[in-house]
Amino acid sequence: MLWRLVGPFLNNDNFEDLERAWFSEVHAEREAAALACHLSSYAPAQKLLETRADVAAEIRQGLLTWDTVAARVNGH
Repeated sequence: MLWRLVGPFLNNDNFEDLERAWFSEVHAEREAAALACHLSSYAPAQKLLETRADVAAEIRQGLLTWDTVAARVNGH
């Protein structure tokens, strides 16, 4: 859930780390990366989120939240 804190502070120095989470084999990591992008005003993060319109829509609709990611991680 570390990405929850990082999202608003994404920048050139840490964006590569986010990209690793974005392309992770772990579904919850990819979801967390998407949520971090959503919270960010950093243009490359916004552009990355736009590549997954379906995920961006889930976030806007409230279907993908930090709570849903936490539930997945905790096996609920």
